[in-house]
Amino acid sequence: MASSVTVIRHKKRSTKGVASLFILAVLIVATMFGWRWWSQRTGTESARYDSLIEQTAARHNMDPNLVRAVIFQESNFDANARGKAGEYGLMQITEGAAKDWERATGKSFGSPGSLFRPKLNIEIGTWYLAQGYRKWQGHDDVLALSLAQYNAGPSRAQEWADAAGEKKIVDTIPFSSTRKYINHVTQHYRTFSRERRSHNETEEP
Repeated sequence: MASSVTVIRHKKRSTKGVASLFILAVLIVATMFGWRWWSQRTGTESARYDSLIEQTAARHNMDPNLVRAVIFQESNFDANARGKAGEYGLMQITEGAAKDWERATGKSFGSPGSLFRPKLNIEIGTWYLAQGYRKWQGHDDVLALSLAQYNAGPSRAQEWADAAGEKKIVDTIPFSSTRKYINHVTQHYRTFSRERRSHNETEEP
């Protein structure tokens, strides 16, 4: 016959096991609801710009989900967002980037306030992103370098690429803000790609 101490210990272990399973179940449910909330929220906010994103990305031979990921990280799809350093709109365009676009395309972006316009903003932002992607095409870390260039400029991206050697680019970047930026956009990119795939599969007959 088991002693009372043994029974008590067994009950404690059983209680701990049940508690652990309960906590795990709560976490799973919370994650599912969190995922649905994130999906619905980003889906609703991005839907109004879907046509612009798709058309502009196609024109610059870019994945629209990467453009969505950058917009989400930069402004959370807020066309009126203004950055701390004076960036404008959805893709947080600087006047410097807009002037680069002017010189490259021969077009004029007008006044700085016009950079809030979604069509122009997404055009310049996607063009700028595509410049980096084309420059680093063929590099093992093409995505990370493209995002580094978008976030910190071409000179710094080149400097980090030269210093990286066989290391991952993210591991050689001294700015924590840029490292976080690359990691966050990459995660958003994967999420948007997964969401779009799931959506397309659901719509198939």
